[in-house]
Amino acid sequence: MLAIAVLLLGLSTPSSPQENDAVIAAHMEYMKLSFACDGASSTYRASKAAALRAIKQYDPSNYTARDITGLDRGLRDGAMKLATPIDTSDCENLLIEAKSDLDDLVDKAH
Repeated sequence: MLAIAVLLLGLSTPSSPQENDAVIAAHMEYMKLSFACDGASSTYRASKAAALRAIKQYDPSNYTARDITGLDRGLRDGAMKLATPIDTSDCENLLIEAKSDLDDLVDKAH
């Protein structure tokens, strides 16, 4: 039973530090987009929670949970935002596309 758990754990972790970091960076960009679209909505809170779970799951080399909480603080304080302004009337489509891209990256990293 333990061997199966270890095998499954190994299958659910990306194989390289670059992949780990790319997954976390994508989660952080999705956090920025969801906050830009709808503030501290349930979508944003879910994206933050997913990013924190990803930190634990992927153990990236360049990111920690402090980076996620720091981004959260920065977004709420207005100190951080998306690098490129968006048309908020298109947020639904942007969020769907970004979530799909994030999911694809996570799937590829496995």
